[in-house]
Amino acid sequence: MATPPDERELMLSPDNFLEAAWGMRLEGVEASSERAHITTTGAVFEADAARGRIVCRARLPRERRVLTVGLAKGALAGMRVRAKGSGAVIIRADGGRTLLRINSDSLLHVSTERGGEVVLQSGMKPALRNIWLANLLCLDPEGGFGAYLIGDGPLMETKRNWIFTLQAKDLLVVSIFPPRPYPWKRSTEEVVVCHPPRSAEGPYWERSEMEGIARWGNVLLPANEMQWWKHWNMAFEPRNARRWAQTIRWAHELGMRIFIYASPFYFYRGTRYEPWSDKYPEATIIPGVGNGQNVELFLAEIKRLMNTKAIAPDGLYFDGIYAGSVARSYYLVRKTREILGDQRMLMLHTTGNPPGGAYVKGYCSFIYCPFIDTYADYHYRGEGEGARFGHPDYLRYFVSGYNISNAIGLLCNYDGTLSPELIDKMLEAKARLMVYSPPTPENARLLRELYFPRLRAQGEEIPKR
Repeated sequence: MATPPDERELMLSPDNFLEAAWGMRLEGVEASSERAHITTTGAVFEADAARGRIVCRARLPRERRVLTVGLAKGALAGMRVRAKGSGAVIIRADGGRTLLRINSDSLLHVSTERGGEVVLQSGMKPALRNIWLANLLCLDPEGGFGAYLIGDGPLMETKRNWIFTLQAKDLLVVSIFPPRPYPWKRSTEEVVVCHPPRSAEGPYWERSEMEGIARWGNVLLPANEMQWWKHWNMAFEPRNARRWAQTIRWAHELGMRIFIYASPFYFYRGTRYEPWSDKYPEATIIPGVGNGQNVELFLAEIKRLMNTKAIAPDGLYFDGIYAGSVARSYYLVRKTREILGDQRMLMLHTTGNPPGGAYVKGYCSFIYCPFIDTYADYHYRGEGEGARFGHPDYLRYFVSGYNISNAIGLLCNYDGTLSPELIDKMLEAKARLMVYSPPTPENARLLRELYFPRLRAQGEEIPKR
């Protein structure tokens, strides 16, 4: 079986992600033994050794202080840059015992061999504050911050601060967001349409059916993953390579780009779940690989697919990532973006996501990672959460990516029911619909008369914040 890669090594190794990616880069690095001033696309980090603190300022959608990170006395003394690229800088301090890493996606890493307390003080008043285990997410309409402990130390909340107690091998990662600008025009011009295959034996559509699909969107997501691949849990080989290549060609001729399903969570190669391969949909419960132990095997398989020109789609749809590992999920999406480049697409279905959460008083307290979502073109949330669509925070802070990850947030509304109220709330939250094809007559009317006109109207006016 595959062995889970070390989480610290994935996050901290200078061999990983030292160069700029996905439009995010280090824009300035000024460092001395006593002070460091690091500017990324989305934030500014100011480290002061004498005060033992790092002030974190957002740059998007406007400049403001969002967080101060306080370390133990002496933890930042004698700062020295040990590695630097266009996408990350690594700094050592306290005689090498403290390690700081700042990535171009505005992700700060803090690790200290001494252990001890790291104190977070907010510079903003969160509209939403969620805590799950030793993880924290604070959001307002303009962005916010998150803090995630990779390790065993506890988190304590006081009236003014959050205190993480790090053990010697713990790693605290702090995300300032949004990390990149929002693709506003694109979010109003692209419509993702989901359409089921014809059958398991022959899932490929006729051209006339694809012409009907193209009436409802210009980005196509084929539904029902197990019907497109020969062994969907083990490899990404089309049931019929000639027909799949034809499907891609027809989509392009009809003005659509096309995703295909490739789930890391349900990829079984190299795990104890290999005997379950191909049992779905017969099996009642399908296990998922939540710890990312086979991430390298999965990455090799999608690289093979995307490098096979005749059958390579325009993008990949990940049905779940590694709910049990923030670090391996981050590594997964970063490496996937390297494979895809900037022109091919990634969609993340992360209704469930790392580090997780629980339901408290009927409301979802889940915490997610905007620094993971930001490497996707789209994220897709809401499966099984229809009862929460009316909550004032759910559409804005969980479905929408606006001023958070700045990925385009799509609503997962599997029952397909639309209403004027839902469309109003969703567009107000700056979220977008996944259109399920073929729509019912009532949904078709609401799409034509309400959703599409309002979406086009939003495209004419880019919001100031």
